[in-house]
Formats: sequence, structure tokens, C-alpha cells
Amino acid sequence: MESAVGRFFYDDNDELESLRYLLSTALICSIIGGILATSILWFFSGSICKWFLGDTFNLWAFRIAIITVPLTAIYNQFIIVLRLMRKPWVFLLLNVSFVIISFILVILFIIYLEIGLQGYFLANLCTTLVCVIICFIYLKSFYRILFSRKHLKKMLKYSLPQLPSVVANWCMTSFNRFIMVGYLSRMDIGLFAIGSKVASIAMVIVSVFRMAWDPLAISIYKTDNAKEIYVKAFEAYGTVVVLGVALIGFFSKEILTILTTPEYYGASLLTSVLVLQFLAQGFTNIVGIGISIEKKTHILSYAMILALLILLICSYILIPIFGAMGAAWANVMGAWTAFVIVYLFAQRFYPVNYQIRLLLKWITFYLILITIGNLIVPVYLSHQSYIFVIKLIIFMVAGVFYSFFIVNKNWRDFLITKFSNYILNKSSNN
Repeated sequence: MESAVGRFFYDDNDELESLRYLLSTALICSIIGGILATSILWFFSGSICKWFLGDTFNLWAFRIAIITVPLTAIYNQFIIVLRLMRKPWVFLLLNVSFVIISFILVILFIIYLEIGLQGYFLANLCTTLVCVIICFIYLKSFYRILFSRKHLKKMLKYSLPQLPSVVANWCMTSFNRFIMVGYLSRMDIGLFAIGSKVASIAMVIVSVFRMAWDPLAISIYKTDNAKEIYVKAFEAYGTVVVLGVALIGFFSKEILTILTTPEYYGASLLTSVLVLQFLAQGFTNIVGIGISIEKKTHILSYAMILALLILLICSYILIPIFGAMGAAWANVMGAWTAFVIVYLFAQRFYPVNYQIRLLLKWITFYLILITIGNLIVPVYLSHQSYIFVIKLIIFMVAGVFYSFFIVNKNWRDFLITKFSNYILNKSSNN
């Protein structure tokens, strides 16, 4: 339902009462649909665990995961509304809070209470519940006990074809955790959980961009130069966000040193790899705008189902061989599979001249940089301060190289001009 809210929000934004009908109808449907889905999955949870895992050892971990489903649907809708209302600071604060609370709870449940896989899903459940409550308090003026068949009909027509993609997306975030149980130790699962949560800092960077972009993308699609703006948005996202997430991937060991204990420093490379997953989600959102415009939302289901299949196949192949690192690469492959499918179909229905060669340069730059960063790690423990300085210098040099050889010249000139004007304004004010 959240995608339908995003698509029709501006159509109903002229009158508050009409907007309330839209949002309240969507929320009621999300709650009812989430409860029904959870009930069905709960009823068959024992059979599902036996079928995928061969036993019911992690039955309660699975049940905790499915309880999160309706809460996640509600939270996603609130997030969409905040983004469309263009409340950047509230949106950013909420995303940062989600990452911090989730990370703290993962450390509490997995490292200190040693709950294992159940702790990972319990942390997600508690974090989502807290954020849902905060969002509802902030947005309560937009919701009433209202229901509109008219709004329901058009939202269902738009969002029902995406239902398989929603299920597939939930499976992508949960199923390979259960596959890991059959092959990995509790310590390895803990490393993956910590690496995943640190990598989710990249989600905040991606979300900041989406906060500004998503409302604009929908609001301008009828204008003559919409496609030109979409191309510029693609380049802007790659130019700024890739360098931002590279900072996380390159200094992942230092971040873990601050936030965790020594036995979890080994999650640094996992963090660097998992960052690519969140990067892919941002690119998929940008290139998929044509699917939303043309209302071909069933394509998203095809993309997510295929991505889920790739993730599961890669998980079963890579996890027994490479352990937690195999699980990380399986996640990344699933996310980029979704990007490729969405891009190809979006180009078919709504062609936009995105610079895919630039994308390949950005990804190559990131992979080379994190490889250099993780080659330095073995020396880290004995020369901590020196290695940090060396890594900082390497990153600055890489940033200069990135600016002059990878960033589009027009964007480089634009950023230099903006920065120069900012410095001049600060100087004149002083």
C-alpha cells in the first residue's frame, strides 16, 4: 500500500480531508493485510521451518520475524508520507534513530545475552515497533477512522500486482539468515548481524537522497524535461552517495572498533561488502521511476522474485564454502539482480538515457577502495594510530582521483562552484 500512497499522494493533496481518506484507507488495509499474512505464516511456520531448515530448532526466530511483517508495512507507509511531506529533518532523525536503536539491540541480544538468531529478529521487531509509535505520534493529524472504497479500488489496482514483490522482499531480508543456521556457528551469525547493522549506516545516506528525490520524481513526471532531470538525479546519486558509502566501507574496521568488542572486528569486510546491497537499492529506486509512471507495477514482482531466487541459490552455494562472507555476497547479488531487471523493463516502457558506464566506474572505484582498505587491516592492531592516518591519506587521494577521473565534468564544476560560493559567503559574513 505504501507504493500506492506514494503514487497518488499529490493527486489528493489539495484537500486535507481527501488526503486523510487516502492515508487512513491505506493504513487500515496495511494493518488488516499484515495481520492476515502473519496469521497464515504463523499457522504454517512449523512446516516452513521443516521444509527449509530440516527441523524446527529456529521456529521462534521465524515467528518473531513474521510478527515484524505488519509493523514493517505500517512503518514503510509512515516513512513514505514523511518523505512526500518533505520533512527532511524528521525523516533523517527517524532513519538515524532506527539504525542506532537496531544496532544497540543487536549488540545487547547477540553479544551480551547470546540469544543468537532470535536476538537478531527480536532487535528488528523492537526497533520497528518503537519507530512506528514515534511516527504515529508525529503524523496522527493525518489519520482518522476513515475508509474510502474509491481510494481502495485505485490503490489496489496499483499495488496488488506488487504483492509478490513485497513477500519476496521480506523473504530476501530473512531467509538466508535461516540458511546460515545450518552451516555457520553462532559466532559467524553474530559477525554477519553486526556487519549488516553497521552497513545499514549506508541506508541513512541513501535515505537522505531519497528524501529529496522521491517526491520530486513523482511531481515532475508530466513535465517536458522530466527525463533530463531523471538522468541528472542518477548522476547526482552516483557522484555523492557512492563516495559517502565508500567512506563507510573503507573505514568499517575503525567504526567497529568504536562500537563493538575485539571479537567482532572481523565483521569489517562483511560490512564493506553489504554496503553494496544498500547502494543497489538506491539505484533501483531511481531507474524504476518509469515503472511507477506507466503503472507497470507487476514488473517489480518479477524483479523481486527473480532476485529472491538468485539470493537463495547463491546462499545455498556460497554459504557452505565461504561462510558469512558467502551470505553477504548472496545478498549483494540478489539486490543487483533486482536492479538489472527493473532497469531493463523500465527502459522498455519509459526509456531514459541513464549513464550505465558511469555506474560501472563507480562500482569499480568502490571495490578497489575497500580492497585496499582491507589489505591494510592485518597491520591494524599493532599500529592503530599510524594505520588510521595512512588510511585517511589513501582515502583523500582516492577522493581527488574520483573527482577528476570518475565524476562527470559538469557535476564537478557545479560542486566546486557551490563550495566556493559557500566559502566566500562564510568569509564575507565573518
